[in-house]
Amino acid sequence: MKKSTSCRRFYILMFLMVVITYQYVDFHAANNALTFTKNIIHKNVEKPISATVQYHAETVRFSPFLTHPFATILVACMGLIFFFYKPADKLLNLLHKSRGIYSCIGLVCIFILLSTANHFIVAETLFIFLLAAYFYKPKITDNFPDGRKAMPEGENEQKSIKLAA
Repeated sequence: MKKSTSCRRFYILMFLMVVITYQYVDFHAANNALTFTKNIIHKNVEKPISATVQYHAETVRFSPFLTHPFATILVACMGLIFFFYKPADKLLNLLHKSRGIYSCIGLVCIFILLSTANHFIVAETLFIFLLAAYFYKPKITDNFPDGRKAMPEGENEQKSIKLAA
């Protein structure tokens, strides 16, 4: 992966698939929690006023599973950068090289996890970014085009270079 561009592209695509899978699972978990909440309320409806009160009580009960729409949009925007190779490559290299940025993003993940459960998907996605950046090694490039090596110099060429200098 240190030399092959196609291997690096494949790694970024696999990472993108993981992020999209997490978004998909989170969407269905939130949708199922909301459906479950509505089903409980419709079964126990006696008066319209009590249904509203019960709906708010059940919503609070299942609120950790209800993802905030802002969090969903934020995660979609964060994942959008990985559809393009060059920006994703620059971002993962920056995260891999800079320990300060890496640590700050880790602290943000911990803060999100401890503060609200409705933004859990954002913390998950940032953690996946950090994990992907940790294993993303800097690319090794030679000074020669297409990865070719320079032709070895013969003894006669070395003598002529010494005489010319």
